[in-house]
Amino acid sequence: MCGLAGILLLSDPREARRTPREAIPEEWLDILDASIAARGPDGFGRYRRRACADGMILDVAMVHRRLAILDLSPAGSQPMLTRAPGVPDDGRFRVETGAYGPSRQAPCPACTRSTCVVFNGCIYNHREIRAELERAGHAFVSDHADTEVLTHGLAHWGDSLAEHLEGMYALAAFDGSGLTLMRDPGGQKPLYVYADRQMCVFASLPAGMVRLLRAMGRPITMDGDALCEWIALGYDAIRTPIAGIVQVAPGETLRYEGGALQRVAHRPLSGFFRRRHIRREILSFDRGGASALALVDRALSDAVARHLEADVPLSCFLSGGVDSSLIASYAMEHTGSLRTLCVRMPEAAYDESAHARTVADHIGSEHVEVEVATDPGVDCLDLIESLGLPFGDSSLLATHWVSRAAREIGGVALSGDGGDEMFLGYERYLAADHLTALWALGLLGAPLADWLLPRGDPRSRWDKAARLLAASRLRSYRMLLAIFPREELRRILGGDARRVHWRDGANSVGKARLYDLDHHLAGDMLRKVDHASMQAALEVRAPMLDSLVAQTCARIPTDRMLSDGRTTIASRRVRKGLLRRVARRRLPAEVVDRPKQGFGVPLGAWFRDAGSPMGALLRDLLLDGDPFPALPLEVRRASVAAMIDEHAGRGLRRRDHSQRLYGLLVLSIWSRWLRRTS
Repeated sequence: MCGLAGILLLSDPREARRTPREAIPEEWLDILDASIAARGPDGFGRYRRRACADGMILDVAMVHRRLAILDLSPAGSQPMLTRAPGVPDDGRFRVETGAYGPSRQAPCPACTRSTCVVFNGCIYNHREIRAELERAGHAFVSDHADTEVLTHGLAHWGDSLAEHLEGMYALAAFDGSGLTLMRDPGGQKPLYVYADRQMCVFASLPAGMVRLLRAMGRPITMDGDALCEWIALGYDAIRTPIAGIVQVAPGETLRYEGGALQRVAHRPLSGFFRRRHIRREILSFDRGGASALALVDRALSDAVARHLEADVPLSCFLSGGVDSSLIASYAMEHTGSLRTLCVRMPEAAYDESAHARTVADHIGSEHVEVEVATDPGVDCLDLIESLGLPFGDSSLLATHWVSRAAREIGGVALSGDGGDEMFLGYERYLAADHLTALWALGLLGAPLADWLLPRGDPRSRWDKAARLLAASRLRSYRMLLAIFPREELRRILGGDARRVHWRDGANSVGKARLYDLDHHLAGDMLRKVDHASMQAALEVRAPMLDSLVAQTCARIPTDRMLSDGRTTIASRRVRKGLLRRVARRRLPAEVVDRPKQGFGVPLGAWFRDAGSPMGALLRDLLLDGDPFPALPLEVRRASVAAMIDEHAGRGLRRRDHSQRLYGLLVLSIWSRWLRRTS
């Protein structure tokens, strides 16, 4: 687990005599390195090379920050080079605090070209890949570094390497003629890219890319449509509000060559649920001696087992929900000794620590409870500015706190992320089935529900019904996820709210899951976990997103996945029904059957209290001066102030605007950061 970044510049050979040897100044690399430093405290490295291809001069520089998890020896350090016999390597390395020098890698007899890789993530089947490549004649230097299987794998399979990988990863590789960028199918690890005809810049975080573009004298312009999307939803899976900077899509392999960035492969996790050759047969309870329950149980157990390999201590996040509790149960079964962690919240409505303790006692883990940070405002500022995006998911804070505690135990933690998407755990999946059926009622009832009905608790049935009616009017699943649904977005953006396109066609359980796998999972949930954990120098692994689990779930029809297991006419749909039945074999009933609580922080109380750290920060940033500098659209300040008053209970209407106010708060933090970097 690490941070990576780099630059590839193209120039005309006729200009070579006037182009300095260091076409990429060291100061540019310092900017990129500083932006990813927190992600890798165990070492750093840099690589430079000049090459000629297709009549152009290629100057490349890569930087890397290492969080050592597998093969802690220097042989596992990055950037890592695989050399071809008889091919001179004119690349230069800088590792730890040493000066630039020649490559440390010996030639490999099976390689046909030299390839340098920077990599972030973990390859869970690296030992199997290594054995296969060794049989093909590849010579390895490290004992069991998973990065080295990537360098040889690229030499052996080229851009089809991803077909052989099981893991979470973001990587960049330079082979003398171009740059290959690759991201894992679920989008667990981030990789951002900026490309034009003269250069390609990539990084784990966009914050350093923004600073680099400023240093290069490149104009920073906003993508207004993407910015409106970020305000409405709090994220976007691919676009960023900075024009030109995009995230590599989950499962995507890109190639930058000859001044063009092109997709050469795309294998997203959602592909398992789209492939027509997968036979969606109902798995009966006695078919071939293997029931759906047994298949899921085996897939999860095997996935957890291969996520446990690490050369540093490992722990498990434990919220007390079904997903994390199951992962901890399997991990305890495989290891015999385990530490689990949870965050204890000050408000009972958000606190799951008692349920987590119940699970920990049941499985016999050593359990740690983490207190809420005394000043969440400081963490909020740091997390948003270091990310460089107006990310609107407030559970980023709680995830960061539990990650800091896990880091004190070791460098790796397992989580239950992906369980709701794989096993249909969201309440909104059942609501998606009704979006079309309620369309006519939504046309009549949505305006009334949106403007007149009290909405004190956003988790109440009354509020959820109002949101469903509003979403059904546009048959928009995305509106069920939005921080600012359409009418609320119009309230603060006016005519600019029309830039958000709400209709998505996700009007069934299956289509809603596909939407989440392609957008919400990578854009929100996994971005949150990666940034919150890596800012604490912690690697978080998600066994629920293992390809074996995805393939198993893809073979089970949605009705079977949601079934409560009854065989009578009284059988009903239950969110995550099949997984709950698996869990009942391993966990207490009070844990399995309790309602889903979610992982959040008590924003409502914090924002109502003007003297609390978050309440003071909210008012300081949103009510004083210019709250949103450097934005290409106008956020209505009067509407923002009215939202703060309504949330505090002043005036005729009291409404819970917790998430909306948090979204505006991070937008203000981000826009002020942008102004400072100019």
